Amino acid sequence: MTELCIKIYRFFRSHRGIFWLLLVGLFLFCGYFATQIHLEEDINKLMPSSRNEDGSTKLAFANLRIKDKTFLLFEGKEGAGIERITEVCDAFIDTLLVRNEALDSTHRVIGDIFYNLSDDLLPDVIYYLGEHLPAYIDTTIYAHIDTMLTCEHMARQMQANRRDLTGDFGSMFPELIQMDPIGLRSLIAQQSRSMSEGGTGGYKIIDSHFFVPDSTVCVAFITPMYSSTNTGQGSALFEMLNEEIAQFASTAPDVKICYHGTPASGFYNSTQIKKVLKGTIGGALLLVLVFIWICFRKGNTLLLLLLPVVFGTLFGLAAMYFIKGQFSLLALGIGAVVLGVAMSYVLHVLTHHKYVSDPEQLLRDQVTPVCLGCLTTIGSFIGLIFINTELLQDFGLFAALAIVGTTAFSLIFLPQFLKAGDNAVNRRMFAAIDRLNSYPFDRNKPLLAVIGVVTVVCIGFYIAKGTPFDADMHNLGYKAENTTYSEGLLRSKTYTGDKQKYFAASGKSMEEAIANFAVLSHKLDSLQQLGLVKSYTHTDQIFVSQQLQQQRIDAWRAYWSPSGCNSSGGSSGRQLPRLGCAPRHSTCSSTTPQPTTSPIPYMRLG
Repeated sequence: MTELCIKIYRFFRSHRGIFWLLLVGLFLFCGYFATQIHLEEDINKLMPSSRNEDGSTKLAFANLRIKDKTFLLFEGKEGAGIERITEVCDAFIDTLLVRNEALDSTHRVIGDIFYNLSDDLLPDVIYYLGEHLPAYIDTTIYAHIDTMLTCEHMARQMQANRRDLTGDFGSMFPELIQMDPIGLRSLIAQQSRSMSEGGTGGYKIIDSHFFVPDSTVCVAFITPMYSSTNTGQGSALFEMLNEEIAQFASTAPDVKICYHGTPASGFYNSTQIKKVLKGTIGGALLLVLVFIWICFRKGNTLLLLLLPVVFGTLFGLAAMYFIKGQFSLLALGIGAVVLGVAMSYVLHVLTHHKYVSDPEQLLRDQVTPVCLGCLTTIGSFIGLIFINTELLQDFGLFAALAIVGTTAFSLIFLPQFLKAGDNAVNRRMFAAIDRLNSYPFDRNKPLLAVIGVVTVVCIGFYIAKGTPFDADMHNLGYKAENTTYSEGLLRSKTYTGDKQKYFAASGKSMEEAIANFAVLSHKLDSLQQLGLVKSYTHTDQIFVSQQLQQQRIDAWRAYWSPSGCNSSGGSSGRQLPRLGCAPRHSTCSSTTPQPTTSPIPYMRLG
């Protein structure tokens, strides 16, 4: 390897045109493809990669849209009432939607804002349930229906229906009472009551807006156009939100606007990481460059020190472009720390040149140790590729490639810029460094005694107290003041104190996913019986498999006879009850009032 580097050095020495052509060409080539790489800010890359073909391990982090919601809160201050809060809420959201629509379709950041109920929503829900009710009721509910198909219950229910029709409920939903005169809705509501369980105090609807139970905070839900893990695309959304909040703070000071959610946390985490990296790396690099300039006392030394590092960075990015086509910006930020390691190999060459002015002798002395040091460093970074986390894989691969490019430049191109006899240095500074390096620390007994005492004290403190580790991942990232306030506000208004977790089920098709979801629900029910889970939301009542739907439809058809009211007929099943007509097993006689034209609980089955 040493002889190869010397031969390359001699060739370039005698062919300067080829040297400059190759050097400029490599810089242009690597620089061009380095700019073509797609830099993404997906914090999902921090999560372990899935070893399953379906990617189920990442499902709960990457593909669930429920976590992409941003909670937008409007808190009434200084005696602001409900009307004022809803007024500010409507004005703020209208402004956001106008700004979002003004953007190009490829740059829009808001997908939807759910902040009120349209007038057609609840009637559509009632119509849908009326059309598909048999598929959503459990077969255990038929025992309760038997108690409702009596004259006594129907008489009581008719009186209740009359009260409902003359009240607010009847004025809003008269179709529901007409469709369900015997009160099946109460059984369905009881079956679906577990849907509201899960640890929150819930919301209430006032003027078609969502309010917390004490009516002091109005809540809206923003669905972004992107995944919450992609913090790069999220910056435009939250910059827009911050601008509008600042403007409304002056025009509507009596209503405080704040927000929180997974997208907001990811945005502020990414912003803080980039800010810290810029400050720490920039400050450290400045200190190193100042120290080196004091030691070497030549302006071109800094250029020669940075040139290989710049080439190594461009080489690493270009290689990542050909290998993966994209690169995590977070991994690039962490990888910037490696530039200090890469810079040390350049310093090996430059410093040795001050002692050995001949570039060929420099190569004879430095090629072997620099290459060995480079190989060990590359090996440590390559080991990160086998870690099951994509961010660390990107970081390890980029760091290894950047060190390869830097080292190759230092041994092939850098010697061409070094001249024999050009080894002027700050003798005083070099002498001080040499004296520090030659000091016999191993023979200084007081120093060894101090080190031994400190070591024993630290070990004793560790054994006695131990080192606590924070296992809560919520404390992993940076928490912005505004999002912390918003989250605490909503929690204080609706939260009951129990920790909530999201579970997900996946499948190759919708039907398989729903079937797996039913299995997950049974497991959660078992955990609840064991006391490991306090409660969970029974969303399996909404997502019902086709097989179970068909079983429930068959049970509905078996329960109700397809014929009309016939109190003396010989049908084996229950008769289809009409208003004033009970089934054969009831105590009503055939002299009850004549039936109307509208059936009671019969639904069209599609």
